Order: sequence, then C-alpha cells, then structure tokens
Amino acid sequence: MGLGMIYRIDTFQIDEEEVRLTRAGEDVVLEPKAFRLLNYFLKNPGRLLRKQELLDAVWQDTAVGENALTRVIALVRKALDDNSREPRFIETVPTVGYRFLASVETVTDGAGQSPTGSKAEIGMESSAALGHAAAGPAVAAGPAEDGERPSGPATRSETEATRSLLNRRRFLSIGVSGILKFPGLVA
Repeated sequence: MGLGMIYRIDTFQIDEEEVRLTRAGEDVVLEPKAFRLLNYFLKNPGRLLRKQELLDAVWQDTAVGENALTRVIALVRKALDDNSREPRFIETVPTVGYRFLASVETVTDGAGQSPTGSKAEIGMESSAALGHAAAGPAVAAGPAEDGERPSGPATRSETEATRSLLNRRRFLSIGVSGILKFPGLVA
C-alpha cells in the first residue's frame, strides 16, 4: 500500500514513493535534495515559492545558504531539460524565489487509486512524505548487469560510495585555504 503520489508533467513521470523520475519511461538521475525540491514544486504549481520557504522545505533544520538552493534548482532544471532564460517548468522571480509553471497531472496515489480530478491543485505535503524523499537514494539510470532495471533503493555500499564522492567534492571545493584554516577536515 503506497503513500506517495505519482505525477506527470510533459513527458516526465515522478513517483513520490519510489523516489523516481522518468522521461518517456527512462530513468533520469536526480539526487535526493533535487528530487525533494521537485516534489515540493509539484505540490505547489503556479505558486510563487519564496527562497526561504524552499530552503525550509528541502533542508528543514539544516543551515544552508541560497547557493545550495541555486545549485539544486540547476540540477532540477537540467534533469527536466529546462532553461532559465526561456523556462517551461521553473521560473525565476529575481531576488524573491521561484514558480513552477507546468501543468501537473496526478496519475495515481501510489496505491493504484486514481484521484478525483486529473489536474493537481495540491496543498502542502506531509513532512513524512518529504522525509521519505529526502532519505531516498539518487536513482541510477541504466540496466543492471543481468539486463534488468534495478527495482529497489541503492545498496548501502552504493549510498556510502555516493556520500564519499560528495565529501571528496566538498573537500576539493574548500581548497588549500580550507585545509589551512580547518586542518581537521583532512582526517
């Protein structure tokens, strides 16, 4: 029995419970924070979402700056093949926030039940749904070795490898000056 919704925008389908984004049936790689942001947009189509609201919804109690939001917006735009200059999905409202432009269709509630009405006019999502999306792994595109598409979440070693890669990227972005200021980061 599923708790998540399945949405459709253009040629994309977003499965909230499976934390999966597909385009014309093919998996699209999207990291958990980006998926969480996209999910929040889907639940608030057409509404101006202020930057602080998005930061609170996606990062909750974690202190991050607007640069983190800008980076994740760019990831979602790339996954949706959107362009900030001529947006089809995410409009930037300078210095204020963002607006999701596309029409959102609710396909199912994840339990196989079709909702009443196909166009979504959805309010705030539950924190449980957000928590599930945030905890989910990034979806890897491509077939498994045996030719079957992986059906479950990433394994612990895949998740740890992703975390390790992200930590290395974060370390490299700090650079030498960060090592001098924070020698504990090397350990």
